[in-house]
Amino acid sequence: MPQSPSSGPSGAGFVLSQGWRLFLRGLVPALPWIVAAELLPALPFLHLSGNLLDMDLGKLLQPGYLGVVVICGVVQAFCYGMAVMRLAAMTDEAPAAPAQAALRAVVAVCIAYVLYELVVIAGLLVTMLFFSIGLMLLGPMLALIACLIPLAPTAAASTALAFFIYPAVLEHKGAVAALQRSRQLTMRAWGRATLVISVPALALLAVWLGENAGSVAAVFSRSLQQLFEASEEGGGDAVQAVLSSGGFTDAATAHPWLHLVWAGIGAVVWWYTLAVCYAEYRALETRTAH
Repeated sequence: MPQSPSSGPSGAGFVLSQGWRLFLRGLVPALPWIVAAELLPALPFLHLSGNLLDMDLGKLLQPGYLGVVVICGVVQAFCYGMAVMRLAAMTDEAPAAPAQAALRAVVAVCIAYVLYELVVIAGLLVTMLFFSIGLMLLGPMLALIACLIPLAPTAAASTALAFFIYPAVLEHKGAVAALQRSRQLTMRAWGRATLVISVPALALLAVWLGENAGSVAAVFSRSLQQLFEASEEGGGDAVQAVLSSGGFTDAATAHPWLHLVWAGIGAVVWWYTLAVCYAEYRALETRTAH
């Protein structure tokens, strides 16, 4: 009888336990690199705001802002590359010059990250389009169900491409080749990879909700009321007004140093994410080799 993706020595539970052991072993040699990567964009004097998913794109027009974003991204890519090398060293697979390997992979990691985020953003935009059309034609509940049509392939793509940093750093692949390698590895074990990724993803979501709890509650309450009003009016202008209405308040604006604390907490969760995904990456390699 074939094993389910969550049972047995090659199941999600086994991979998660391996990731947890790597997480604990790497707290001293690897976590500082992730802390540095996550604290850098949170520094108040840099005035950076989020990643591609929640960045204020209007700031890109400000003089020098794009340059700061690029430099910050390069430093973060190097720090994450060093953390990956530390992971590889724990399994006796790291090259003799980890800093050189991490530095060589910086461009590939940065470009692959941007491409990965663009894929996710494109899927979310299509999801919003389905929701707005469904809201006008079907009402709120059926509109939410309609969102699953584009959201399912978006989730599938995000899982398939999520392991790009490991081939970029450890296999010296370019950005597109690293994304393709990630997709190839997950093709035969997509269900297990999804289960494994969902655990750190939920932890990251919890950190984000903890940092933005106040604004999340306010936006959700306001948007819910507006959505019902828009559905009753049935006008496209009303729906568009809801979709473009106010977003989340940046926690760094009101409490800049508290934002650093949350960035530190997020760094620990990102290190856990990196360790778990590395364990899955090695498990996918082993499965593909057989």
